[in-house]
Amino acid sequence: MARDTRDRILGALRVVLARGGSSAATLEAVAAEAAVSKGGLLYHFPSKQALYEGLVAQTRASVEAELGTLMHPEEVVRRYLEYVAPRDEHERGFILALINALQETRTGSGVVTDEPDLSDVFGQIFAAWEEPVRAAIGDPITAEIVLQVGNGWYLSAIAGLRHPPAEVLTGTIDRLVSVASAAHTPPEGPR
Repeated sequence: MARDTRDRILGALRVVLARGGSSAATLEAVAAEAAVSKGGLLYHFPSKQALYEGLVAQTRASVEAELGTLMHPEEVVRRYLEYVAPRDEHERGFILALINALQETRTGSGVVTDEPDLSDVFGQIFAAWEEPVRAAIGDPITAEIVLQVGNGWYLSAIAGLRHPPAEVLTGTIDRLVSVASAAHTPPEGPR
């Protein structure tokens, strides 16, 4: 029950961030969206900082859980590219708002706090994908191409640059998976 409430609150934070940006993500707004009292929210997350830390931890855990289920090199490459290509304005809005919110919780009123530094959360999440992608491909050049394409898509999305149409994005992912699969060098076994 408590886990369900925590997850509902974190889901509400995602919705509020995507809908109204970091300035709209007040404790009251998140509590209302989650259909809990402000006291109920504070029971699970004693501060706004703790709320964002919870969202970051949930995001990290989701990536790690997904990585644990991927068995074939092609799956790793495909899921990475799908993960880094925000597919709609709602997701793009959430990412932008989360970046702004993490920056605000880190600096408060312009003074760096003693709170944990959450500003590099996206760097940490991308780093969680890096080794599995490199290992899945084997060839360092092809792996770097795939990783940099993913980084470019992600940064383009949050910068508001033109995103390729869905069919082009899907075709590009398919092509990169094919190239990565062809470049895959399985680890040498015992001789």
